[in-house]
Amino acid sequence: MVGTQVHTAERVFNYPSQRLLGGHSFTMIKSMITTEHKMLKEWVQFRRNLKGVQHSYVTIGLHEGAGNYPSGVSVVQVGLWNEFGVEPHTVNPPKGQGYMHPGQPERSFIRSTIRENSDKINRWRVEMIRNMMKKNWTVEKCLRAMGTRIQILIQNKIKSGVEPVNAPSTLAAKAAKGVGSKTLMDSKLMLRSVTFKVVLK
Repeated sequence: MVGTQVHTAERVFNYPSQRLLGGHSFTMIKSMITTEHKMLKEWVQFRRNLKGVQHSYVTIGLHEGAGNYPSGVSVVQVGLWNEFGVEPHTVNPPKGQGYMHPGQPERSFIRSTIRENSDKINRWRVEMIRNMMKKNWTVEKCLRAMGTRIQILIQNKIKSGVEPVNAPSTLAAKAAKGVGSKTLMDSKLMLRSVTFKVVLK
């Protein structure tokens, strides 16, 4: 569209009836050419920053190696149970009689965060593209910025207390340990385990 406008302005400038406006027309043409050149330069910079790393990505959440709870169960496993919930099921211990586990409700802290902040995250994506074009940010720097911001969003979601509230028996056990009533916050291990990883490829 800029190119077309430049050409149109050039044709207007050549008509005798418009020569009195020549100074203004020339200024307009110069401005358009400058804008077009700047946009082309930014696009070239963007393409240069993408070269060789256009398939890179960042993951945010609970990663393998996050550690275990004192019970031996991994943080990742507990995170999955909370994120998606657990249906009632029979537990068969190695020794002794099996029993029916009541299950647990879904307390999504990752998907719900992304869903609730989708507009903000999309604005951040646009911001990162602009930073690559105008501020010469690398792909890695953009992904790290996105990872940090979304990591904080998820951690804030956990801190807020993800519904539904715990069962009365769980709340009583928490009160006895003095850990507060918020869900997912008993030891704060899950909170600390939310991280991001940048993969450049």
